[in-house]
Amino acid sequence: MSATAQLPAEILFLIAAHCGRDELKSLRLTDHAFLTAATEHLFRELHISPNTLSFDRAHNVTEHSHLGKHVKSLVYHYGLLEDAYPDLEAFRREWRPAGASDTLRDPSELIASVERSYQCYLEETSGQRDFQEVRKEEDELKRLAACLPNNLESISTLLDDVKPFTELHDYIGSRVGMAAAADDYGDGRFCKLFKAVADKSLRKVSARSLQWPDLEFINGPPGEEIRQYRRCLRKLKYLEMGIYNALNDFEFEDDEDKDEYMYSVDKLGIFLREASSLTTLKLDFEELPFESHADEMLPISYTIFKYRWPELRELKLEAVCAHEHGLVSFLASHQGTLEKLCLGDIELVEEQGKASSVLTLFQAIRESLRLRECKITGNFTNRVDQAWYVDTEYHRQNCFRDQLEAYMTRRDLHDMADMQALPDNEIQKCWDTGVRLELWLHKVTDTYPLFCDGSWYWCPELLADG
Repeated sequence: MSATAQLPAEILFLIAAHCGRDELKSLRLTDHAFLTAATEHLFRELHISPNTLSFDRAHNVTEHSHLGKHVKSLVYHYGLLEDAYPDLEAFRREWRPAGASDTLRDPSELIASVERSYQCYLEETSGQRDFQEVRKEEDELKRLAACLPNNLESISTLLDDVKPFTELHDYIGSRVGMAAAADDYGDGRFCKLFKAVADKSLRKVSARSLQWPDLEFINGPPGEEIRQYRRCLRKLKYLEMGIYNALNDFEFEDDEDKDEYMYSVDKLGIFLREASSLTTLKLDFEELPFESHADEMLPISYTIFKYRWPELRELKLEAVCAHEHGLVSFLASHQGTLEKLCLGDIELVEEQGKASSVLTLFQAIRESLRLRECKITGNFTNRVDQAWYVDTEYHRQNCFRDQLEAYMTRRDLHDMADMQALPDNEIQKCWDTGVRLELWLHKVTDTYPLFCDGSWYWCPELLADG
């Protein structure tokens, strides 16, 4: 009897859980004991792209019940490779292996690598063309979904947008050393994927790089077509949506375009309303529309803030324009459950002639929430007198971002006096008298030309007068 056969099954599963795909493939060949554990982890996540080869590979898995039964997650990669290389020589001129210099490799090995990668490229692009010309995507997704287990837990849509010929960590790049075209936003693939698997027991939906048409299945009068997906949405526990280029398709001088935009925002609202059992909600609108008016983004925050999720424990909001009072009230309405909060690229908008304040927003978060974790990233501005950018890559020991996150999660800040060179009695005064954050930060900015340290940058370009 082999040594692994004597290990408990639970230990084997834990070992397999820490292995990569290539390692799992090798483990399956070692002995029968590891075969079961490695198989479950290897086929737990199924990756597909709009390609005949990809769908055929997926069908090969699902048609074998001993493999298909393990599939719990389906990931649909939006990206299509750019069909831009007419011959091997054109391909070779741009190709280079990841993580290695051409000069350090054997020339014959290098030539062989280029040729293998080029053959993969030809196969992939040919498969893409065949899929677009011969197969109907919606039907293919339904056919695949029919073979997936009913206890499928998760679906994701993902755009492979890494730089070509460099890192091979994405699904397409692992085959050809290339990334997908960065301007592919899915062509409604999230909509088609969701429709295909809506009868499964989904708990998690992650849909990034979307555009408004990806929610087109919520059409007609509000609540009409959504009825057939209501059961699926109400089971969801995790929802992540990234609606990018949110304003690019609309000309706001045109009343018809304004109506279409508001209709699209309403469709998002219906989706959020029906997903009433969420414990995790992540919404990202890519970036603040600095060349647009805040009024064009405000309807999105109005729509989000209308709803409350009684079980919500984790919230992420990025690229949101909002009134300070509306955002604070929304957060406070989840104070009984919310444990983790991430805010990024927040623009607080004037309300009733009074400027909103990023500083009092931070104070309100501390006073109204009992967070376990908090993260702040990107731009924070009210366009009047507050404009900062948070460097998420800054990791100095006394990074002020870390201190502010600690402040909002009520952890001890005993080193603040040393870090900011403020008198101990002033620091203590701030903590003891209702935590007067605005006063405290005002004193800091009087001392430093930047906001606080190298992790926060003063960004005057975010102000109305630039």
